[in-house]
Amino acid sequence: MIFKKEYKTVYIFSLIFTVVYCIFWAFDYLLLNDMILSSLDKKWYDFKFNKSLRKIFPPRLKEADKRIIIVGIDEETLSEYGWPLPRRHYKDLIENLNKYGAKVIGFDILFFDPDKINPLNDEIFAQALKKHKNVFLGVAIDKNLSIIKPIEKLAESTTNYGSLSASSMLDSDGRIRKIYPFMPEIYYQDKTVRYLYSELCKGCPNTGIPLLGTQLYLYYTGKDINEFYKLWHDELWGDKSFIMNFRLPRGIKNTVMYDFISMKDIIKDELKEEEKAKIKDSIILIGSVAQAAFDHYSTPAGEHTPGVEIHAVCVDNLLNNDYLRSVKWYVNLILVLLYLWIPVFFISKSVGLITLYNAVMVFILMVFSIFMLKYCYNFHFVAFFVPNMVMYIYVVAYKSIVEGKEKRWIKNTFSQYLSPEVVDILVNDPSKLKLGGEKRDVTVCFMDIAGFTSMSEKLDPEKLTNLLNMYLSELSDIILSYKGVIDKYIGDCIMAFWNAPVNLEKHRTYAVKSGLKCLEKIRELNLRNKEQAGISIRIGINSGLAIVGNMGSNKRFAYTVLGDTVNLASRLEGANKYFHTNIMVSDDVYKEAEDEIIFRYIGEVFVVGKEQSVKVWEPYKEKIEMNEDDKRYINLFENGIKYFYERNYVKAFEFFYELIRIREEGLVRFYYELSRDFMENGDKGFDGVFNIRSK
Repeated sequence: MIFKKEYKTVYIFSLIFTVVYCIFWAFDYLLLNDMILSSLDKKWYDFKFNKSLRKIFPPRLKEADKRIIIVGIDEETLSEYGWPLPRRHYKDLIENLNKYGAKVIGFDILFFDPDKINPLNDEIFAQALKKHKNVFLGVAIDKNLSIIKPIEKLAESTTNYGSLSASSMLDSDGRIRKIYPFMPEIYYQDKTVRYLYSELCKGCPNTGIPLLGTQLYLYYTGKDINEFYKLWHDELWGDKSFIMNFRLPRGIKNTVMYDFISMKDIIKDELKEEEKAKIKDSIILIGSVAQAAFDHYSTPAGEHTPGVEIHAVCVDNLLNNDYLRSVKWYVNLILVLLYLWIPVFFISKSVGLITLYNAVMVFILMVFSIFMLKYCYNFHFVAFFVPNMVMYIYVVAYKSIVEGKEKRWIKNTFSQYLSPEVVDILVNDPSKLKLGGEKRDVTVCFMDIAGFTSMSEKLDPEKLTNLLNMYLSELSDIILSYKGVIDKYIGDCIMAFWNAPVNLEKHRTYAVKSGLKCLEKIRELNLRNKEQAGISIRIGINSGLAIVGNMGSNKRFAYTVLGDTVNLASRLEGANKYFHTNIMVSDDVYKEAEDEIIFRYIGEVFVVGKEQSVKVWEPYKEKIEMNEDDKRYINLFENGIKYFYERNYVKAFEFFYELIRIREEGLVRFYYELSRDFMENGDKGFDGVFNIRSK
């Protein structure tokens, strides 16, 4: 289950933040497109055209279309002809370009004033315009939002116009990232100003005024301007723009992306053969590229991109149909919600894993945003990254503050009765601890220090306390080392369990091994403390389903285990007295642990609280510790038990007598005496089940 009750506060905050952010996102990206997030996403758009970045992450930046040539007014041209150029030279420029087969020519130059050197120059230029119908001039908007056309002499010679206005293309930070193929409507002083091509000249189409790059594209491809205008204008939503797909910066002197030929070389007809070949069937854009000129703009391709190259990119993108499309708003909304909730989905994990998963998802988003340029989509990043980071910081802070407090509580609460390894597991993943109680398969052990009551009568309280603490500490350390949980101390008794709060494979085997090791430790302690050599322990171990969890009142509770499984373990501990054994386990424990431990069959017993009899066993040794003497001893015992339950008490007595001679043990002594009694006095109808009705 992804959502958990303990994180209710986080989910409420996440829902509130989701609503607030989505409203902000809608205003920013869908309506205004000029607030902080969209502004940051524009910076990300710029970054995606970084030449070095695109060498690492595909797709590679596309090279400029070779059909587009920039004829530039460079420093050499200015040095030769001055500025402004006498317009008679434009006639030579047009003639030579057409001589070498240029398909279409566009001037990114404004001709609003007569030639300052000689008015006849305008006439010469006008004659060239009349002769060559593949030449386009520029129009612009003045400060009063009126269209400014070329001077009358030139305007009478052509109807081929394209807009040069960059103001509609500039973002708030002064960069150009988008293009309107047709001059957009302008909203000014509560009125809408719309610019129509038909208002520029008689017989011109009733469309918006196309950008110079759009005009060159339409002429080059032969597309109908009216049909094309329908694609980029909506009567309800107005004029449409597209996001520019900038080309690979080439690092040459005068232009950033496109092939360049100096205007001077064309006017003087001093072209190289390869330059003549380039001009054939090409799209020519004429404009200033000199560094001292003011016609430069900041773009992702370069901080000083000549304005003429903006029109070149427009033509290039339209020709190749690879301008960047915006991703549908509903796709963006889905991704906003996904990335906002990613840290919340992983909140149950550790901070390290949350950080790793979130970093991977953010990296995938970043790479995907770049990769989508291959399919001509401007895929946002900041719109998804910002809410993701807000929620990531919140989730990490929540886990550090709230869960940090919870982890300290777990450590303080469980370190008293859990092994350090288990405590660490719980601290790292508190979800493994289900508060309130759950049903689990557990192994329960009761361990009582026998003979301690009589000893307490001989020792003063201080010595008695120190002695008890020493024995309990040693035994507790063993239990913890075998991954057990100390439930509680009941006087001189220890209650422990396994397989909670964390899962433990072979928990029955761990419990039995722990019991055997505790018996060894008692013998060792008795050798060291000969005055207390009479101390022994009785151990009862049972397994099965039980309720495990924090039990008690709202103010005081303990992590414990309850149920019939627990009660039987307690009864088995007490039953040791009857059989003179030190450790007794149920049949359920035996069935798992027999793979690694040798057991001796004790018998079948009735205990308090159980309607059915229970088979019980005494662990002897781990199999890896058995020697030949042990094997012979166990073989003799098994034969004695076999004959006893076959009611051949004479034969059973012989085997138990042999065992007594080898080594005196409680269980052997029990069956030795019982066999002799049954042999001499009869078994009085003994049915093979011992009735133990005392605790």
